[in-house]
Amino acid sequence: MGRIHHALFDYLEAHPGDGEVVFSPADITWGSKKDLAQPDVFVVAADEVRDSNTSWDSIRTLLLAVEVISPSSTRYDRVTKRRLYQRRGVATYWVVDPDAGLVEVWHPDDERPEIVTDTLRWRVAVEAEELVIELGDLFRELPRSQ
Repeated sequence: MGRIHHALFDYLEAHPGDGEVVFSPADITWGSKKDLAQPDVFVVAADEVRDSNTSWDSIRTLLLAVEVISPSSTRYDRVTKRRLYQRRGVATYWVVDPDAGLVEVWHPDDERPEIVTDTLRWRVAVEAEELVIELGDLFRELPRSQ
């Protein structure tokens, strides 16, 4: 997970004011305790993270949410969290599956994910250049279940 976190951090440093990367633990509720989620890594709209006193309850806009699945979290991450993120308008949701060597890319209106097996691409804003993550490098760092 460190490679994604570092790639996002470096990328967003080049785009100040567009987003802030956050590494869990951080509970996101969209103001409703029934919609609690804790993404592994996520990008928040920069204007919602004003200072160190920002409450997680005040976060409403996730530009990107990333979950690395494990055998115990597969259904929850792929179904329950995905539906919550789509309902709450999370712009992009990556479900990282180290065992299968792929990333599912979801957007709010998607009925099926884009399956990425080689190069993951994302933009924090339309005018920004793409963040590019080679999945071969990413999966070498992530543990696989046995």
